[in-house]
Amino acid sequence: MPKDNRNFFKEKKIWSGVKDELLGCYLVPYFSKVFSMNNPILYIDCFAGKGKFDDGKNGSPLTAIESLQKSISVRKDNTPLPLVNMKFIELNHAGELERNLLTQTFGEYEIINGAFEEKIIPILKKARSEIRNCNVFLYIDPWN
Repeated sequence: MPKDNRNFFKEKKIWSGVKDELLGCYLVPYFSKVFSMNNPILYIDCFAGKGKFDDGKNGSPLTAIESLQKSISVRKDNTPLPLVNMKFIELNHAGELERNLLTQTFGEYEIINGAFEEKIIPILKKARSEIRNCNVFLYIDPWN
């Protein structure tokens, strides 16, 4: 019998906080380094969740967007930024994720309603055919 996860997003657990903190600490220098290559970046959060917990704490989508903002704010050169496209895949909470990202005006992102297992291959195939020399970052964490 599947585990009952109805209350999962009620409050952010310590391990989720640590994972998102690690994600944010990694993404800021990652984006900064990849910017210097001047290649497009495709960031995919494969199990995005609601984006925000009921207790007000950010989830991985908002952590990633904030990390991108920080990376851009600490840039020292004036070269044009490469395209950064963020995709957030979510099966059970896509509507809530959309509501939680509504006020987010920074960056280009897309919420993909569906299962990671069904959506990831078409996303990667499309990116491969449409975007040359794209850097892909997959965040795959099914156990927020």
